[in-house]
Amino acid sequence: MLAAANEELVRNDVLMNFLGFFTIWVILLFTYRSFACGLYLLGPLIASNIVVNAYMAVNGIGVNIHTLPLVTVGVGFGIDYGLYIVSRVIEEIRIRGDLVDSTREALVTSGKAVTFTAVTMIVSTAFWLSSNIRFNAEMGLLLAIWMGISYVGSQTLLPILILVFKPKFIMKEANYAQAAGRRQAGVGDTHGTRSVQLDRNRARLQLSGRGARRVCRQALAA
Repeated sequence: MLAAANEELVRNDVLMNFLGFFTIWVILLFTYRSFACGLYLLGPLIASNIVVNAYMAVNGIGVNIHTLPLVTVGVGFGIDYGLYIVSRVIEEIRIRGDLVDSTREALVTSGKAVTFTAVTMIVSTAFWLSSNIRFNAEMGLLLAIWMGISYVGSQTLLPILILVFKPKFIMKEANYAQAAGRRQAGVGDTHGTRSVQLDRNRARLQLSGRGARRVCRQALAA
């Protein structure tokens, strides 16, 4: 009976892992319209899942009713950190057109907000360890580890993946900056052409005025 119950828990744990990551991937697919986007953003979460499962194995924490919902809750908390960074990189590359500068600016600006959010969530969740209820204690510890690894991954692994592989769903946004630069250059050329044409018209008017005055003087002298 116990063996059958443990087998069912393990089967459900695998199913929860698959459904949790697959659901996030589908949402990212429709949000960023890219099949690869989910792979970049799920990288830190997969690393968190591996570390948490390794910790559970080392400390003898088996798969039970308490730890079963860990993946779905952890994925929901951890995906936010990567979303902030990627969204800011896209906003910056539309303006700057350079991936390195855009990633640096994203880490300097949104990275601070991510750090504040992560520290707040990790510290508050870690207080569950003081609970006498086993469910709260186990979930608090594992969620704190999960969110900590997800945060570190969003600040280190995710930017490295973006800079090394230069994903198309981000690089295509650089076209906005290039198009804006071409439009500004076109406007500048148009203004310059108009200025030259106006100067030529003024010169012609001045010359025609001088010619008219010369003709009048000659007529008066005659």
